[in-house]
Amino acid sequence: MEGCVALRDAAACERAGRLDQAARHFRRAYRLWPELDSAMHSDGVPAALRREADALARPLDEEEEWRLARACWPALQGLGLADGELAAVSSRCLQRLWTGLGYVVRLSLSGTEGSECSAIAKVVRLPDEAEDWHRRDLDSYGVEAAFYERGLAQRLQLTGAACPTGLHVERGDGGRLTICMTEAPGTHARRLSRAQALAALSWLARLHASCWGPAAAAAAVAAGLHAQGCYWRLGRPGDDPGGREAPEPAGLRSRLRLASPGLDARLRADHLHTVCHGDAKGANMLFDEGGGVAFVDFQWACQASAAKDLAYCLTCGYPEDLEDGEEEYLGHYHRELAALLRADAVRPGLQQVRDSYQLACCDLARFQCTAGWWGNAQALRARAAAVLDRVDGGSPLPSEEAYRDAIFGAFPV
Repeated sequence: MEGCVALRDAAACERAGRLDQAARHFRRAYRLWPELDSAMHSDGVPAALRREADALARPLDEEEEWRLARACWPALQGLGLADGELAAVSSRCLQRLWTGLGYVVRLSLSGTEGSECSAIAKVVRLPDEAEDWHRRDLDSYGVEAAFYERGLAQRLQLTGAACPTGLHVERGDGGRLTICMTEAPGTHARRLSRAQALAALSWLARLHASCWGPAAAAAAVAAGLHAQGCYWRLGRPGDDPGGREAPEPAGLRSRLRLASPGLDARLRADHLHTVCHGDAKGANMLFDEGGGVAFVDFQWACQASAAKDLAYCLTCGYPEDLEDGEEEYLGHYHRELAALLRADAVRPGLQQVRDSYQLACCDLARFQCTAGWWGNAQALRARAAAVLDRVDGGSPLPSEEAYRDAIFGAFPV
């Protein structure tokens, strides 16, 4: 009954608004699917849990499978992944979308001439009683759809940064959205090794160089990306009500709260202006056996300081040697970026990268101190405290305006 317990806990967490915990329980339930499937046929199982189990087993019915497969087939043929006519299709749920808006499904397709291939479908469905954070995340999936529809994925691939190729986007009434893409090879890393962290930073340098500067970033926003990011940006609409208070060192929370508008303003004015992935954590990276990396999940792709991706990648990717290796990681990113930027681009110095990274870490700490800490929380707290000490000398300033002036004074543009 372990799978049934996991499913029950997932449903309870989702009702309580604790969406990150709900997603973990749903993934655990799916890993225990054979045991869960058996348990669902026993007496006394609530109807709601039966419905959840049925959705986990097969979120697409046969008609939907074939409709999506037929829509994806021509693009797969164009990529050389399929030949002949579509002969067979099946689907398997890989995981539930973490805010409960739907599922990630693998479509397995076969052709009449013997080809076999797969596609990934993000099946997004807005619930009948949608809350603000549901609509916020539905909008973010619209951004990911634009990333594939407007050619941004292909542009990124041309730089050597691996990511899925869009195959088909389908929209329907009531917040229905399905995004189909190729399946990227590789496995996720719960915690990045040194080699994986360096590979991820090289990938980010390619993304950032491809849209470096305000004009290029603005063009990407016009194509459908978020105007400001990342997903933890200040003032995002419909913040998760499941955010929880966490005990902090004396004064850190109040100092971060007062400093937050100034941190946000300084990062918006940053010289490292580009397009960011927006959610550059290990769960959104796939590493192949040769050490290469592909990034997935572009729903928070945005215009922002490149340092926001660096802060999230290093503190939430949690490489084991971050405390000792941080300078090496930043130097590696800086060298990679400098080699990729156009000859006429304004190249940031390494100290600019360091400063912007420190500010982005402080801004991320501002978000996590109320949403809950994850990743390398110890390093993030220490970095935030160091930035605030540089700004206010270790004693709280009287107002947001005072912090804004002090931040721009300590970290001039």
